[in-house]
Amino acid sequence: MHWNTDVKQLAKPIDSQVLSSIRAYFNANPNATTFSICGNSQLSFNKDDLFNTDKNGKIVSNKKVSLLALMLKNGKLQTNVDSSVFKDPFVFANGVK
Repeated sequence: MHWNTDVKQLAKPIDSQVLSSIRAYFNANPNATTFSICGNSQLSFNKDDLFNTDKNGKIVSNKKVSLLALMLKNGKLQTNVDSSVFKDPFVFANGVK
């Protein structure tokens, strides 16, 4: 699946309206640990990634999570560049695979 994401949004925290919708789902389904948009597992959010919970699993606050961090953790952004790229000070990109 191709992810069309505004680069300006990557470093910002996830939008509060989006978090409110996801939080409402988890409050209505207290045993749920994952929220999927339209049932698509590739568009899933883990409760623990987005919210702080008490010992009973009830949401007590939102976490300040950037979209970039969430996408990296869930494998939405990947690279095929190996670790040797960081040994030299200059890196040039010539395309996307």
